[in-house]
Amino acid sequence: MDNIFSDIESNTHIDNNVSLFASLSKRKKKEFLTQLKEIKNEAAGLFLYRVYMNENDKEIQKLIKKLLFRLKSMGIPVPELPLSGEPVLRSIEEKREHRGFLTNYDGTGARLVCALFEIKKKIFLFINAITHFSEGLLELAVTEHKSNEIEEILNSYREKTDNNTVFVEISPRYAGFLIEESSVISGRYTEDLKSFSTFVSHIHHTIKNPVDIYTLKLPETIKPLPFETLWTHDLIAPFMLSWEGMDEDRKTYNTGSGALVLPPYLVEEKKEAFLHTLMEKEEVKQKKRLIQRMFEDYAYMFYSLKDFSAYTAAIEVAKKEENIIGALQFFLKKSLNLPEEKEEQGILINPYDQIRR
Repeated sequence: MDNIFSDIESNTHIDNNVSLFASLSKRKKKEFLTQLKEIKNEAAGLFLYRVYMNENDKEIQKLIKKLLFRLKSMGIPVPELPLSGEPVLRSIEEKREHRGFLTNYDGTGARLVCALFEIKKKIFLFINAITHFSEGLLELAVTEHKSNEIEEILNSYREKTDNNTVFVEISPRYAGFLIEESSVISGRYTEDLKSFSTFVSHIHHTIKNPVDIYTLKLPETIKPLPFETLWTHDLIAPFMLSWEGMDEDRKTYNTGSGALVLPPYLVEEKKEAFLHTLMEKEEVKQKKRLIQRMFEDYAYMFYSLKDFSAYTAAIEVAKKEENIIGALQFFLKKSLNLPEEKEEQGILINPYDQIRR
């Protein structure tokens, strides 16, 4: 029997092995398929496809389908079975309810991303993720809840929002994108999310990734907010930048004149020169892409809130390099001007208080 599994793994003697499988009793076929789980490559998928096409027993067919789905969920290419009866990939059905939610970043650069997927009638897979502006996915919790429990959790989030925290409903497909994107950045929970792409890809929604945010339809004659107004918007105001050596840079920025008493215009010139130097640091330069992504997400949140002037302004930031640089400079100055004892604290609500029951 070991030789058969070796042949399957190397995709050799496939015809003989397909015939051998067909000759087994139902019990032996089940045992065989249980052992075949250990082979996780494209050759196993080809073998399973061949034996499925020759199999008449519905229970065995179902077991084979499960193994094929498992391989596909791991990203392994498998042949598509002919459409007959219920499809293999039915983890998500469009007639079921799926929802996504997102908060803005708090003062520590953290935010909450939630995704709800109805896996069977009134039973939801509830995914809570805490992501960080630059560090990616920090925490992930996946639980099952009944629909009435879901509403309780969502209501508790809504009750805790204020001028600093905005909890907005977004596309469930985009919520999934954000969770995966943040996992790639942090390198955390990658095993937990291996089959997540396949799971979420069955949801059809106009917003799947950041590119879709740029083409949302607007009412006519919408004027964008001035950038100086956008920076202080309630949704953006809590956000603070952080980087390695920030405390020392803050001291240099604010006391750079040393013992000399300089006129105000020279103090400002020295600050601007220091800011220009800081902008050239590699770690700071790398934050430009993160700033762009933040404003793409914020544009979507503004749109969901029907704040179309803020949406238009946020899109203008994300679209142009010079505007991204302007936003980065603003947040750098904001962080440099903040006294140490008044550093922003996190305002993010803790989802785990709600789901640990």
